[in-house]
Amino acid sequence: MIQKSWLNSRARNFSQHSDKRRFSGWSIAMRSDLSARLYNKTIELEKSGKDYMREIWSDQGWDGEQDVWRLEFQFRRDALRRLGIKTFDELLQYLGGLWQYATTDWLRLTCPDPVDKTQTRWPTHRMWEVLQQADWGVEQGCHRQVTSSGNPPSDNYLFVNGMSGLTSFMAREGILDIEKATQAYLLAARDYHDARADLTGISFQGYVNEKVSLKARRYGSMKNAPPDGEQHPMDAAVSREYRRRSNGE
Repeated sequence: MIQKSWLNSRARNFSQHSDKRRFSGWSIAMRSDLSARLYNKTIELEKSGKDYMREIWSDQGWDGEQDVWRLEFQFRRDALRRLGIKTFDELLQYLGGLWQYATTDWLRLTCPDPVDKTQTRWPTHRMWEVLQQADWGVEQGCHRQVTSSGNPPSDNYLFVNGMSGLTSFMAREGILDIEKATQAYLLAARDYHDARADLTGISFQGYVNEKVSLKARRYGSMKNAPPDGEQHPMDAAVSREYRRRSNGE
């Protein structure tokens, strides 16, 4: 379940909430320049009586039974200034960049790894990866955190920055032959992810497929529609994760 996951954040103050012994969410760094809330909107709806939301959720595919969660961030003026945003127009322009900064650099929902005590290396929860890809329909970068606006990465990024993991692997393993190193790297990556499948709920091939689907959707490079009756890989990934979490896995 979601409460078994772990929040990694630059913030130090976390509050966990419950309603009638039912876990209802977290508050992070409240009253700070940057804060967040992740909470069970279904429980909140039961208390507020805003039943009209049920129809809105149903229009978006809600089955009427599963819990609906809400993630929200609050940027105060000082936090916005540190990120180079000084006017309302700039705020509207860089909503995507603020969201990406908040969900990538400042806060992550992760899966605890019992064999790795360094929390910053724990894998990002797959549901959180979907949240990170939220499309605000505006420029993604903000002044301090320049990020992609949805365009595919350049050759320079792919073949310079993208070689970092492989060359680090080669140095660690003492391999100079790039062809042998590439094959060994892929085999080691497969073993690593398959060994953690019980923890993360996803195999190496599944991990690759979902990463490609998320990024292809972001870049707009998946031009071919899925066959009739089949979900887009991105939507299938979201649905699969939603079912897993709802079933308490």
